[in-house]
Amino acid sequence: MAADAGARIPRSPQEVLAHLEQFQLNAEERSYAATHSRRFVRALAAVDSCLRMRPESQRILDVAPHLLSDLLADSFAQRVNTVGAPWRARSPKLREGEHLDFDLNTAHTQAGWEGFERHDIVMMGEILEHLHASPRMVLGCVRRWIAPGGFLVLQTPNAARLWTRLTLLRGINPFEMPRDGMDPGHFHEFTLQELLDLAAFHALEPVSITCEDDFTPQDVPRWRLLLRRAAARPSKLLRESFTLVLRKPLNAVDPVLRSRRLGLHIDRHELTGDALRVGGWAADLRASVPARALTLHVSGVDVPCTLESVSREDVATNFQKPALAEAGFILSARVPRGFQATHALVRCTDRFGDTMEQPLL
Repeated sequence: MAADAGARIPRSPQEVLAHLEQFQLNAEERSYAATHSRRFVRALAAVDSCLRMRPESQRILDVAPHLLSDLLADSFAQRVNTVGAPWRARSPKLREGEHLDFDLNTAHTQAGWEGFERHDIVMMGEILEHLHASPRMVLGCVRRWIAPGGFLVLQTPNAARLWTRLTLLRGINPFEMPRDGMDPGHFHEFTLQELLDLAAFHALEPVSITCEDDFTPQDVPRWRLLLRRAAARPSKLLRESFTLVLRKPLNAVDPVLRSRRLGLHIDRHELTGDALRVGGWAADLRASVPARALTLHVSGVDVPCTLESVSREDVATNFQKPALAEAGFILSARVPRGFQATHALVRCTDRFGDTMEQPLL
């Protein structure tokens, strides 16, 4: 089922605000919720439609957690994970998910991309316009968090909305200067064609595209909002914000990158006849647990090997993590005649599929 048992998906701005009020919002959060309540309704409806297209879905990801994260957790049966800056989850169910602490502005090159679980649906609402990193690179990073056949729900303001065009005609720049502090505000807003070009670059197929007036800013008189919405009715390209549902192909192949979680060190290797023994330690340093997905490669070919755990109190002491005392290992394998250590390496794979390699020499 798409909705959580005993839960009801908010279908109106009033229902959204009523649900959020139970979390005792402060004044700033209450104003934000009122401004974005229409957008939240559309986001929840988009996620619900994705779940109906993919009923076997198990995981939802919300990028840059905020109030919508709590709404997602309370509205759907699937586990909701989050990625971005730390966020104080109000929903008890949201606290059951996993959080990846990650600054998307560091994703401007593949070296900065972070591995994470593959999710059936990734929600990215009002995030892309705040980032100074290349949107092409950011979406490349986010795409790896989508399972093949899964969906990206992308929301962002329409840079070509009618009110922006009219403001420019008056000789006034409608886009604010970058702010002081950590949040620069809207760094770059997008047109529909820009978003479609980004989607095409990453082979994300558009499933649905809406452009509606989804903002209710609290400092704008109601009569003015109604006037804006009436003036923008003739064309969807004149309205305020986009909600795109994009699908990742079932046959999509993601790049395997150098893991940012792992530590791998080779201390020694011994060759007796054709018997090779390699000793060292490997750990997932983010989770502070030993890593055991180790393989031996000789001249680019996997060599069958056995893995033995070895106590390494020095590693535990160095990282001040007692669990890493079990991070030591010995790999044993039979190697081909003419084996040369310069052609051999140990590869460790983290739980998200990224790797770290260490040559024997």
